[in-house]
Order: sequence, then C-alpha cells, then structure tokens
Amino acid sequence: MPMNIFSYRIRFTKTGKVRFLSHHDLMRMFERALRRSGLPLRFTSGFHPHPIMAFPLALGVGLAPDQDRAAARLLGRPPENRGRPGE
Repeated sequence: MPMNIFSYRIRFTKTGKVRFLSHHDLMRMFERALRRSGLPLRFTSGFHPHPIMAFPLALGVGLAPDQDRAAARLLGRPPENRGRPGE
C-alpha cells in the first residue's frame, strides 16, 4: 500500500527568553509540540522511533534570527484550519 508522505516547512523566530535555548532543546520542543498537535507525523523505523524533522542550521545560544526554518514529514495532509494563527 503506497503512503502519501508530505514535507512541511515551518518558519519561526526565536525571541525573548527562548533565544537562550540550545539547538538540542529547540528540537525537543518542536518534537513535543508536533506530537501533541495530533498531526499524522511520519516516524523513523527502529527500536526508538522519533518524528522525522530537519533543522538546516544550528544557531548559537543567545542569537535571535529574524526567521529560522524547520521541516517535518507527515503521512497525510492536516485539516485545513490547522497551523494558521488566529483561527
């Protein structure tokens, strides 16, 4: 049975106290948020599966970029009203 796998790009900013999170802590924060969102995440196969995510650059602690990026893989399309601020 073929799977539909979708790659979603996420744009975010690190401002305020969040800019002091390390790259590893930021990845764990996104992993927890994506798990709790109820989205159909794609997980790695193996003994300890985790969501497939990618962060292109590891920024230094204390830096606050205007825009940072991440990517996550999903097994299906999310409902239309998810991921939009203010809805």
